[in-house]
Amino acid sequence: MVALRIALPALFLAFAPGTATAASVGDELLKFGLIGTWAHDCSRDAAGDNPYVIYAAPRSGSPTRTLQMETKGLDGLVPIDSARVVNDRRLEIAWTQKGVTFRMVFAKDDDGRYRSVESVGSDGRTYIRGGRFVNDDTEVKWFSKCQSPPS
Repeated sequence: MVALRIALPALFLAFAPGTATAASVGDELLKFGLIGTWAHDCSRDAAGDNPYVIYAAPRSGSPTRTLQMETKGLDGLVPIDSARVVNDRRLEIAWTQKGVTFRMVFAKDDDGRYRSVESVGSDGRTYIRGGRFVNDDTEVKWFSKCQSPPS
């Protein structure tokens, strides 16, 4: 427990908003291969059980994350505050939405899919731990890259 109390503040400091330039954040997303449209099942429309996530790194302005799952209050576009490739299988990313900064660690598999394995909010809540949602202990599903955005 002591290690967790030390590790969480260190994680927040490592991703303090404003510490990275938009270009470097975009470069990290590109290096990890995250730019593009992702879903659990690209053959289906966006829905609560099939979210689409679109990561973009425009030439000017901040990189963004857009969530489309037809869920009021969750859908929308947010600027990405920071991103850091840990290694070829892990990416740490942060964005702020509705006053809460979400810090996530993504894992990538051999097929190029990704999923969240850790998620902590600046509100003190842990949302995902060890690749499982904390609230109901279900496994976080993998996202695959789609050829085109949802219609």
